[in-house]
Amino acid sequence: MKKLFSLLILVAIVATLPMLATAKQQPAVEVVGDTAPAGPAVPAGKAPQPIPEALLYDNGPMITHPGGGFNGADASAVQTALAMTLYGFGHQLLAGNRMADGFAIADPGGWDLDSIQFFAYQTGTYGFPPASTITAVNYRIWDAAPPGGSVICGDNTTNMISATTWSGIYRVLDTGLTNSQRPMMESTVSIWPACAHLDPGTYWLDWQSDGSLASGPWAPPITILGQTVTGDGLQSVTDNGVTWAAAMDTGAQQGLPFRIFGTIAGGNTLYVSDIHLRVAPRGFGKYAVRGQIEISSAPGVVEPGATVFADWTLPDTTVVSQSNITRAGSGEAAFKVNGYQTGTFQLCVTDVVKAGWTYDPNQNVETCDTISVP
Repeated sequence: MKKLFSLLILVAIVATLPMLATAKQQPAVEVVGDTAPAGPAVPAGKAPQPIPEALLYDNGPMITHPGGGFNGADASAVQTALAMTLYGFGHQLLAGNRMADGFAIADPGGWDLDSIQFFAYQTGTYGFPPASTITAVNYRIWDAAPPGGSVICGDNTTNMISATTWSGIYRVLDTGLTNSQRPMMESTVSIWPACAHLDPGTYWLDWQSDGSLASGPWAPPITILGQTVTGDGLQSVTDNGVTWAAAMDTGAQQGLPFRIFGTIAGGNTLYVSDIHLRVAPRGFGKYAVRGQIEISSAPGVVEPGATVFADWTLPDTTVVSQSNITRAGSGEAAFKVNGYQTGTFQLCVTDVVKAGWTYDPNQNVETCDTISVP
């Protein structure tokens, strides 16, 4: 009986070897002319859901034909007219393939990250709208291009996916825009605590995906009509991110689409950083009292285009309300009152308004300023 049991286990192991070999031998790219492996149709999925966080960064476009794809969806076309041949790059978990691309943060306060969105597809037969077949995404953030930099957060094993859905885009040929075999899925990942805040600088992401179909997952490149070189993406083949090479299609390096969501640290809040007043005699006893109000989002970072509301209080206690917009370069809004009165003039900020920003008077260096007219 023990011999029979051992024989049955051996037969089961041998039977799985071809399946494992097939997974490990996934090619590094899917090119024009490749055929989709046979398999069951994927049922229809839910329509794409909006991401609630603010978009901080978009690494590049994918849509070449808005509304030109299957059932009126958007299409991302391989430009065979430019001798391009690549549907997508292999970044399969089981094959040890990975992709990488970089981004830069210029905002002085850095970014507070909420989520990152990656794109992938698996070639197959789908319902409409197609259901996502992506089951896992792992990623790392580096302080320089791999392998030369250091990993700040993440690893090449932990599944960080929090949501996945169809992007509304199909990856197709420019000669077959309505093909529906390659719906591009957008997968949202949560942020590693060590990367919840990133200071200004240059960073690189590297990632890989897993899915429920035999094909891929494949990472579509950034695609721009009439353009062959679209970025400086990298690919690691079979060694899970140890060695890297340029991600190429027909001699042209490609970028990889991804999106970062979150907020600008210290940059989505406005405050008064300076008020200065001066008196200009106008003759015959008349004076012009002028004020300049500076608005900032961080120390040394002034913000143009903000509407500043302020009240003058004249020596006779009359209140004059005014508003003006901060100028490019100086971040200052100008205010002025004319008159014959002498005594103390006061200018106080009552509100600051700019779309997408919040005025926080608690951060004001000063809210009011005064000047005396002889």
